[in-house]
Amino acid sequence: MERKRYSCWMAALLVAALGVTGTASGAADLFVETHYYVIPIGDIEVDLAALIDTARGEGYTVIVRSADVLEAYRGDTETLLEESVLLDDRPLLYVDRGELLVSLADTDYDLTLRPGAEGYDLVISPNRAILIGETFGSALTQLYNLGVVGSSVGAATPQAYEKQPLKGPPPPAGVPLDSDLYGLVIAESWFAYAALHGMTRDGLRVEVVGEKNPGAILPAGFRDFLVEETDLLARLRVPIHRLLELASSGAFRLVRTAYEPQPATG
Repeated sequence: MERKRYSCWMAALLVAALGVTGTASGAADLFVETHYYVIPIGDIEVDLAALIDTARGEGYTVIVRSADVLEAYRGDTETLLEESVLLDDRPLLYVDRGELLVSLADTDYDLTLRPGAEGYDLVISPNRAILIGETFGSALTQLYNLGVVGSSVGAATPQAYEKQPLKGPPPPAGVPLDSDLYGLVIAESWFAYAALHGMTRDGLRVEVVGEKNPGAILPAGFRDFLVEETDLLARLRVPIHRLLELASSGAFRLVRTAYEPQPATG
């Protein structure tokens, strides 16, 4: 029954993958090396404890964050190396308060599974032009062998992004989200992007400031992420995949990075 469900899930995902058009990437049936692809795959089912054990047994670097406690392993050996060093390891499993991120490096592509707006997303970054269907089969098999099984398929069309754009795409119209934060949401690597832009990242969350609309109340679904609040501002550490949801809540005129004021000079 388990393998039959997996086969149905894979077949549906392969059909969804064909929705990647050639307008951005140049070929309708290929992933090309100038782009990376963010593909919603819906919900997943996973036993986190079993996943961690399997990953350690397979030689993964495993980082497990629970509140303020962080444990890290390279395979079966615990390590005290800084997180910033470990994030470059492949394969990598990052577990953050119930959410997970998996990064793998295959010969022809890099693969990341991470939380998305509608369940989980696959991020595929090819090193050369590769067939969509063949790549999906390989990627999903690796995740299945690790213990990650999909329970549904996202309906959104896969999206292609340039790896080295002159300027990133703007946030969706009417969503008051800082362009750098939107860049983080869609980035090929959340970790690398946050570090490059000096963002305060906390696991799979990022610190932001919401400039509140007059009389606005922070939505109940985000109160657990609140750091501090005034009548005008709210500082939060929000899951990266929920930034668009936060900015779309109607409570803020702008959600921006949490920068600190610098003293005047001269």
